[in-house]
Order: sequence, then structure tokens, then C-alpha cells
Amino acid sequence: MFGPGRALVGYQACLGRGGGQALSVKVPSEAAAKLFMTDAEHFNSLLRKIPREQDLWQVRRLDVDVGSPADDLHRALRKMLPDVDWVTAGKLIAAKRPRLIPILDSRVQNLLRSPQELFWVTLCDELSDEHRRATIADVCHAAPPHVSLLRRIDVALWMATA
Repeated sequence: MFGPGRALVGYQACLGRGGGQALSVKVPSEAAAKLFMTDAEHFNSLLRKIPREQDLWQVRRLDVDVGSPADDLHRALRKMLPDVDWVTAGKLIAAKRPRLIPILDSRVQNLLRSPQELFWVTLCDELSDEHRRATIADVCHAAPPHVSLLRRIDVALWMATA
């Protein structure tokens, strides 16, 4: 959750410390204050509506589509937090739901040519194919076992842009 006393945990999750998966995100100090203190309960109420401990391909597409709780939180983060853009908002949610929310930055978007608002649901559809997931897992077998398949895909897509 976001909030006082949880700020350090939130930052650790974002930075991959404490057993988390590496995910770098810079949050401006004014935005961090709103996220963790003044507006924490609002953001937490939205976060609680997003499925926990489930992989992207295990949830209903409605859980990650436009108008979903995840989309609502993403929009609120961008609207209410100063200097928080599409990528930063996505990374903040992905830090809290690492198996559910994929990362889309400008490099990956240019590679895939996917509209931002449809990226999560499109990837959900693609990963619902068990054979496709198995193939990806085979290709990414060298990754540490604690790194989720979704984070492996994020890294593979990002590296393909280099």
C-alpha cells in the first residue's frame, strides 16, 4: 500500500530491494509526498480494487482494459501527481502488482506500435495462449527464478529496442 510508514517499503519495491524485482522509477518529491502522505488513502482505495498475486494471463481482460480499476489508478496517478507521466504511473502500479502490470515506455511502444491505453489488455490476450507463454519461458530460462515471466518479457522487449 501507499502511505506514511509504507513509503520506504514502496520505494524498496520500486527499486527492487528487499526481495523485489528490479524496477527503476523516479518520482518527483512533490508527487511522492502526495502519493505516500496527503492522498495515500485515495490511491490505496484504487489499488485495493486491482487483483493481487495473479499473473496477467490469469485475470479477466476487464481487469486490465480501459475503464478497469488498474486503468482508473493509472489515470489518477497521472492526473493528481505532478510530473508523473504514463511510464512512471505504470511503473508505480507494476511495483505493487509485478505479475499483473507490464511496463510500457516510449522505446517499447515504438517497437510494438501499440496504443498506450490498449497495451495491458493486448498483452493479456497474447499471454492467454499457454503455448506462447511456454515458448517465452523457454527463451528466458536464464533469468533468475524469482523474476516473474512478465518482468522477463518487459526486459526482453526493452532490450530488443537497444
